[in-house]
Amino acid sequence: MANIILDVLPETVEIDGAEYRINSDFRISILFELLMQDDEVGKRQKLIQGLKLYYPEIPQNMTEAVEKMIWFYRCGRETESDRSGSGGSGSKQVYSFEYDDDYIYAAFLEQYGIDLQDVEDLHWWKFRALFKALGEDTEFVKIMGYRSINITSTMSNMPGNILGQICPQFTLLWFFLSAFGIFLDDLIRWLLFGEEKPHYHLFRKRKGDK
Repeated sequence: MANIILDVLPETVEIDGAEYRINSDFRISILFELLMQDDEVGKRQKLIQGLKLYYPEIPQNMTEAVEKMIWFYRCGRETESDRSGSGGSGSKQVYSFEYDDDYIYAAFLEQYGIDLQDVEDLHWWKFRALFKALGEDTEFVKIMGYRSINITSTMSNMPGNILGQICPQFTLLWFFLSAFGIFLDDLIRWLLFGEEKPHYHLFRKRKGDK
């Protein structure tokens, strides 16, 4: 497994004993990720277009070329799994390079002072390290947090629920339970601690009213 601190970041990959240059700029790998997520493109066509993206000169050994391409995309790891949900079995995708582009751009500018429009070349592995380390105070990470909320099976199918966490039916139930809790607390304070006997008025008459 490659180490971004100890190892020199790859600009080439070895295939059949020969070195092939690979396009390492982060924009290429973003395009590759979007390509893999495009349901309108067939699997074989995805691989062909992916090879064209990454290799200025496509190797003859297509099988190994694809393996090295995937290895590079995963930043030298067998699988990539992090808080952003970018990979791993059963992980939930909570970001999109297509729809979150403005938030990602603003987050890099805010936290690192990096203008992704102006930077000429930023290695994909560096970009991924910075991407995964974006702080929780950035709007982008907050949005990812909202998307990662686990919707409970109890509430998710009920009408009017919000993110599976707030539901009018349970709110109403909690309202009556809270009223009972207030009454019980007052009763205990009166009987056990000698506090003033509780009195409740739904409609209190004002002085001077008959």
